[in-house]
Amino acid sequence: MRRLLVLDDTPSRHEEAARVLTRCTMVHCTTPEDFSSALSVWKSFDVMLLDHDLGVSKTGLDCVRDNLGQFANAYVIVHSVNKPGADSMLALLRSANIPCEHIPFTSANLWRTLLAAGL
Repeated sequence: MRRLLVLDDTPSRHEEAARVLTRCTMVHCTTPEDFSSALSVWKSFDVMLLDHDLGVSKTGLDCVRDNLGQFANAYVIVHSVNKPGADSMLALLRSANIPCEHIPFTSANLWRTLLAAGL
């Protein structure tokens, strides 16, 4: 079963992901600390779905920067509707040769992409 990590501080987004993506093991993270801990415990994910604005002092960009060496084998989708924040995250991921793309959470294409990936 494929593994998906979801980083977002909005509970309804986690609920929607769990409702739509039923063919994967999903790990939910709402804080930067949850994110770092999940990477430590699980070691790798097939897909990471990351938000930029986390409602705390650290952002999704900080999470990427602080854990850049732990993205092995993951495909990253930045789902933030904050385009400048998403662009910063994508630039950092791409500089480390991590495959990634930006699909805002509000886009129906997000679910089509993830379902097509077997999640």
